[in-house]
Amino acid sequence: MNRRFASLAFAAALVPTAALAQSAPPPGPMGAPSAEQRSTMEQMHQQFAQMHQQARAQMLAALTPQHRAFVGNVVSQLAVAVTPNRQAAAAQIDAALTPSEKQSILNIHTTLKNNARGMMAAQRARFEASMSPDQRAAMQSRHAGERGGWESREHVAQDPGEILLRTLFGGEGGHVGMHP
Repeated sequence: MNRRFASLAFAAALVPTAALAQSAPPPGPMGAPSAEQRSTMEQMHQQFAQMHQQARAQMLAALTPQHRAFVGNVVSQLAVAVTPNRQAAAAQIDAALTPSEKQSILNIHTTLKNNARGMMAAQRARFEASMSPDQRAAMQSRHAGERGGWESREHVAQDPGEILLRTLFGGEGGHVGMHP
């Protein structure tokens, strides 16, 4: 009798283990993106890179050949400087540009920024729609009180020389998907 009881107790102890082994794997950590969300974010990153490359080409095309060569020299000097001064380089570029070149750069930048903001807003809505209520709540609590995105970068200079330098050379604001 004791053998039978021990066997039944052992079998009963295994039932929950077998049930757990057959269930789906637990979800990732709260707020961790799914494979689909990661894929979507990668696609968005690629779209931002493509938009940035297109804006870069448009800005370069807006320059006269002489100014394009001048900007290239300023950027190359900045790249090899022991103590690079990006502000001075941007001021040099801005001073050399014609009013129509400046306006073209501002227009291209504004279009790029608006397109990127629209794409980010649409993507965020899709991303949040795919989240569980718990994931949305966790994300909102993590980001409560943060000033992020475009609003946190309003301090970045918006003169054409600085915009062109950031677009060509990189750095803060170099990729519009992440910066202005």
